[in-house]
Amino acid sequence: MDYSTLCLEVTPPETGWVFDAGSLYAQFERLVGKRHARGKRYRLELVLILVILAMLSGEDQPAGIAEWVRLRTAPLREALAVSRPSLPCHNTYRRVLGAGVDVAELQAVVSQFLTPPADAGQSVMIAIDGKTLPGSIPSGQTRGLHLLAADLPAARRHYNARLADVLNLVLRGTG
Repeated sequence: MDYSTLCLEVTPPETGWVFDAGSLYAQFERLVGKRHARGKRYRLELVLILVILAMLSGEDQPAGIAEWVRLRTAPLREALAVSRPSLPCHNTYRRVLGAGVDVAELQAVVSQFLTPPADAGQSVMIAIDGKTLPGSIPSGQTRGLHLLAADLPAARRHYNARLADVLNLVLRGTG
């Protein structure tokens, strides 16, 4: 069975790539898989994540990808929350790359994901100041209302918020 060699037209940065595999997984959910439901053990997104990770590490053949994954099964299963005790074999990679996905569509999604935005890597100076509002500490307590101010001098913007609101945003991961 033939398979398609995935060619990534992306120049790796000197520092390498740092990305959230979950966000790449979300991008892969947009792809339309061509595999039949019968006999399918692994989601297309999982197989493609493993292919891309192996390719970024230098593997470009299904057997090499499978070997790279096999040597890292435990940490990959944990990081990707895979409940099965094993990961795909080289035939699965061959089938997916051969006829399981539109390779041009896959290349476009991966290239778009790995291409950094034009302003990536630029430093931004943020001046932060925090204070406890005078008179806000209730009797018998040690903490009062905390205020946080952030200035973006280059953008000439100033933000104010209660510290509790900022922490809620950070802890929920929205912000």
